[in-house]
Amino acid sequence: MRSLRTKLFFLIFIIVFGVYLVLSLVGAHDMLETIEEDTALEMSMITHQKAEELNVRLSGIERAVDELAKYIEKNADAERMKTDEAYMTEFMDQLSVRSIDAARIAGNVENVYFRPEPNEYGSRSGIFLIRNAFDDFLSVECTDILAYEPDDRDHVAWYYEPLKSGNAIWLAPYYNRNINIFMTSYVSPVVVNGRFFGVVGMDIYMTFIHSVMDSIDYKDGFGFLVESNGNIVYHQDYPYGLSNVMVDEELAKAIDAVISDQFADGGNIKYFWNEKPHILTSSSLGNGMYLALSVPEEEILAPRLRLWHKMLIIFCAAFAVIFVVVWLVMTKIINPVKELTTAAKRLSKGELSVPINYHSDDEIGALADSIRMMAGELQEYIGYIHAQAYADEMTGVGNKASYADMIKILDRKIEEGFADFFIGVFDVNGLKAINDRLGHEYGDMVITDSANVLKAVFGAERVYRVGGDEFVTIVESETKEDIDRYSNSLRETLERHNKSGKLYDVDLTLSQGYAMFVKGGDTEYKQVFRRADEEMYKDKELFYKEKNSKRKRPD
Repeated sequence: MRSLRTKLFFLIFIIVFGVYLVLSLVGAHDMLETIEEDTALEMSMITHQKAEELNVRLSGIERAVDELAKYIEKNADAERMKTDEAYMTEFMDQLSVRSIDAARIAGNVENVYFRPEPNEYGSRSGIFLIRNAFDDFLSVECTDILAYEPDDRDHVAWYYEPLKSGNAIWLAPYYNRNINIFMTSYVSPVVVNGRFFGVVGMDIYMTFIHSVMDSIDYKDGFGFLVESNGNIVYHQDYPYGLSNVMVDEELAKAIDAVISDQFADGGNIKYFWNEKPHILTSSSLGNGMYLALSVPEEEILAPRLRLWHKMLIIFCAAFAVIFVVVWLVMTKIINPVKELTTAAKRLSKGELSVPINYHSDDEIGALADSIRMMAGELQEYIGYIHAQAYADEMTGVGNKASYADMIKILDRKIEEGFADFFIGVFDVNGLKAINDRLGHEYGDMVITDSANVLKAVFGAERVYRVGGDEFVTIVESETKEDIDRYSNSLRETLERHNKSGKLYDVDLTLSQGYAMFVKGGDTEYKQVFRRADEEMYKDKELFYKEKNSKRKRPD
């Protein structure tokens, strides 16, 4: 016959342990849902960020072409141009100047052109300006339009497709055999006095779009571009695109989801790529294409597996603690269990900062410590997930994503007339030599020390790591005279660092360059950055010139 003590022990043990198990599973389930939601949000943020990066460029080109079309419609004398060759030459020269200005404002434009109707004005008439390696636009001989059939996309799609459409359009990416470049174009028909007069357009090379896609760096994922008809424009395995009739069943499933605007309000789907499950999300572009982000499912599941591992450890520890405590002190366990149960319920609802006030040196105290540890680790982990989108893992300063967001904020302030800031650009001197001589582990120490020095001078919230050993600081609401104060403070901090003990035998030096935003002069952030970057490179050249000069001096 079992004793009352034994019956009471098993009753209390089953109740307490059962409650703990259920609440822990509920809490873990809620945490897993939070992780999944955060992952989906991160993927959506990345796709929208990259889509916005491309859309800014594409919309700039659209505005530039539309303005050129309006200029031609307003100023061209179509009838006089047929008979007055001098007038036609003069107008084309004026249009060339205006076209170059428009292309430079739009950015990333490689070619800009206007071709009047070939039967009335000549099959080679018009302008064709191509950008060279020095960012200058040069005039080249125009393609003979009448030498090709209207359906010859590789040579004259840029002329006949907008003519057929009757509206300004983005051309599907094509290989232009006139200049042997893979590109996409925004072209607009021009109508003067109610009659078709010609076509004006700009080209953007697909290599620029590819570079944006290749810059996506998220959990071993990759981005790819899809046309609205399902053709792949760019993919890491198909850099020159792939027809929709040649894709496999799983990829076709993913493409169908992309072009059906399934992700207009966020979300993702699962599909298989190279026999491995992937998670996919996408965002539309202004030129009718879609940008998709594909991430291996195992990379997304990794945080959940780590969480389950921790939960299993805590579960085993809790089992042992509850068993011993109930057996030894059943009378003392009731109140602590109530307190822990209440805390567990709040944890299951996502209150990770819930206080657990019970402290003792017995097993119940150990259980309370375990639950506190669980809440702290979950809170730390969720904070870690949120920080991944905006914090550089190695240095703790802002990463490229947070830097890109700051640029958007500053550009908006510039547009609204509220901008007041200066930029500092920094580059670690001699990092390659340190990597070659001491190894990349020491190189990482140098990068981390550089970040710490910059944080000490400017504050961690103002510093961004934009490359391997490149940093940018953005300081708002300061005067131009403050730049010298910050620059001197940085040099003094570097001197103190170099005098202190360190693990490498070379001094830490940073090339630095600064530029102040000029109201009424600068129209966008990158103009200020370009000046600061030029100053930094001048400082770097001076550093190496002085270094080489010291080496040549006799002992």
